[in-house]
Amino acid sequence: MTVTKRIYPFVVLTAIFVLLLLCVLEREVWAQFEPDKECFCKLQGAISDCQCTTESIDDFNNYEVYPILQKLLSRDFF
Repeated sequence: MTVTKRIYPFVVLTAIFVLLLLCVLEREVWAQFEPDKECFCKLQGAISDCQCTTESIDDFNNYEVYPILQKLLSRDFF
């Protein structure tokens, strides 16, 4: 019996467990984004701890961080 055959059931069971966990938590996660609740997305103005605004942080995230994350997400892990 090879190592792959011994690990395969563990990987399948782990994947099933993660999927079940995601199904249970999905409702709680999406509840955070309901329109009637306050969200971090509605911030505006200056940030007291640094010399920047929420708009500049948002621009940095959209034009610098997001493209890098997209490149990473498009790569195969293994």
